[in-house]
Amino acid sequence: MQIVLVLLFVVLGGMPAGERKCSCVKADDNAVPHGANEIVEYKSRTLKSIHGTVTLPNGEPVNNAVVEVYESTKANKDQSAYKIATTEYRRFACLPDQQGHFCLSDLPSGRYVLRIGTLEPAGVNEVFLKVRLERSWWTRWFRSGKPLKMVLTLGW
Repeated sequence: MQIVLVLLFVVLGGMPAGERKCSCVKADDNAVPHGANEIVEYKSRTLKSIHGTVTLPNGEPVNNAVVEVYESTKANKDQSAYKIATTEYRRFACLPDQQGHFCLSDLPSGRYVLRIGTLEPAGVNEVFLKVRLERSWWTRWFRSGKPLKMVLTLGW
């Protein structure tokens, strides 16, 4: 009996205690990301949660960023993240905090595209990223829980 209790404690202790509490202020419909003259697309990633920071190349947080989320479907999965973000309806958008932190905790498992830029034209390029979000408990141990570091490069 004691062995069963110890095993149960070890198994339950190793499981995550739920999603980290996060906040990302919902953006108005007219709050859209702006970019400069380049399309910057990060390599796609599989994650167990979508959270991170938006910074400039020098590490300074972008406090006027907007993060948009688009759903990637079977019909558009072979298209670039840029193409999906510019042709599909956005599912959600939020404003990171003053330190550039963002967290999207209410999305179900699936494939998404993130589009991140500044609220006002600021001479930086917007970035695009395809993500596969896996929230099932058995894959949570094998997927990245590291925060995304989204760097808005300087444009002209």
